[in-house]
Amino acid sequence: MTFTQLKTYLATYILRRPELLASDDLLLNVAVNAGHKQIQLDGDFRCMEQHATLVMPAGSVEAVKPSLFAMEYKRARSVWNTSAGVRTSPIIASTETEVVNLKSVIKQTRGLDSVTTQEYFQRWFERELGICLMIPPAVSTTVLVDYYAFLPEYVLDSDTDYFSQNYWLCLLYGAAAQASVAGFEDARAGVFSKVYEQLLGDAVKTDTQYKSGGIVKTSPAAPHGTGG
Repeated sequence: MTFTQLKTYLATYILRRPELLASDDLLLNVAVNAGHKQIQLDGDFRCMEQHATLVMPAGSVEAVKPSLFAMEYKRARSVWNTSAGVRTSPIIASTETEVVNLKSVIKQTRGLDSVTTQEYFQRWFERELGICLMIPPAVSTTVLVDYYAFLPEYVLDSDTDYFSQNYWLCLLYGAAAQASVAGFEDARAGVFSKVYEQLLGDAVKTDTQYKSGGIVKTSPAAPHGTGG
């Protein structure tokens, strides 16, 4: 479905308020994009998988963050050592709290204020949309980060993407729930949210099967004259 088709279906068949198409297109724009963002917040889909190389400066545990991270970055999946841009070995995933606790133990048991010895396994963690290492590299080092990224919002009438093509009904029930709460009072908001959650579970399961190469159902065709 295109952006225009999503708005038309939302207003006509789910909200059952076709007059919104003429009177409040801005609300529909915001609602559809809110549903689009919500499905990505609630699930990690294969179309969101991206990767980037980051430079870890010598003596620093915090990477130089690429500008794209600020706009589209959701969360990291894995971090790798690289050689000539190719993954060589994974770095252990951790949390900042775990790293702080480990450093505290190291200081108490070995008296080390900074962890520079290679007797400890390197670990990575996230901080403010950036990737950090537990042990600062001795020289400037490049790592490769696999991460999930948010897809751009719909702007043009003809805009479409993975979600509007495969999980458009889930997206639209999320949009209906958003519109019913933020745009105007609608007693069906709870129903829209419940249907969205059910469709989201199916979408995540289906997408996981795609990733693993399993047999999946195709996306259902849009029903005509039906809706919430």
